[in-house]
Amino acid sequence: MNAFKTYLQQKGMAAKTIQRISYCSHSFENYLNDNSKTIQKASYNDLLDFIGYLQGKATSKVVINEHLRALCHYFEYLKLPNIAYDVRLRGIQHDQKLFFTEEELTQIYNLFESPSQRGYYCHSDKIILGLIIYQALEEKDIYRLEQSHVKLGEGKIYIPGGSYRKDGRWLKLEAHQILPLHAYITNHRKGIKAEHLCNTDKLFIPNCEKEHRLHGQLKLIAKQLRQQTKETELHFEKLYQLRHSRLAIWVKLYGLRKAQYMAGYRLVETIERYRKDNPDDLKEQVLKYHPLR
Repeated sequence: MNAFKTYLQQKGMAAKTIQRISYCSHSFENYLNDNSKTIQKASYNDLLDFIGYLQGKATSKVVINEHLRALCHYFEYLKLPNIAYDVRLRGIQHDQKLFFTEEELTQIYNLFESPSQRGYYCHSDKIILGLIIYQALEEKDIYRLEQSHVKLGEGKIYIPGGSYRKDGRWLKLEAHQILPLHAYITNHRKGIKAEHLCNTDKLFIPNCEKEHRLHGQLKLIAKQLRQQTKETELHFEKLYQLRHSRLAIWVKLYGLRKAQYMAGYRLVETIERYRKDNPDDLKEQVLKYHPLR
């Protein structure tokens, strides 16, 4: 399996993705071994039997399809006939995505107050929320940010690309983001860096020295937003709603190609799904689809 992991790394996949693909592929090999078969001689019927085996363990369709996608990579690596190619279970129910308008995104941003009164989270909570709302950043985007990526004089920020599906891009900062960023960098970041003896260029420290710290901070931000919007009609649930709303707004305002660049996607198909979603219809969508109603 080590050689297979190296193969996946060369394809530019993230470590967690590689770990999951390896696990799913190993599960199929274990199943074959238990039935006195080898991967080299596995047939389409063996694959169907494996699907039946997973279903017998009450494995969800989503996880079964994850196994099938992993096997596609594994058969490709082994240069064997790809019996898992285009084999997927149908009928998976996807949650309705809820989108916010520009005005509602701004309302969410203005409502937010950091739940942390002390420590290093309180200095960066709202700045990070703004980067999600206005620049549509994902957790990994925020984790990769360095101080040199912020050009306050030019009012822009550079978002480094990922190893697999994201390209780097320059994005404009909103006017109300510049002063908080300047205050954080000049007044807080230096003090935090000295206090924690941080030898790093990461923008948010020590939050982004370890991935689990940033992940924990984002969970607290989401929890606080759910509490602060509870008495409103915003129906906030997850941080990804904010990012998806921004992407849908970009597609509507700038078209697919510019929105693709701003999102950092290497494939236009990734941003294309936001074209059909109209954030102006949020109220109707919430009333019709929100799971809590």
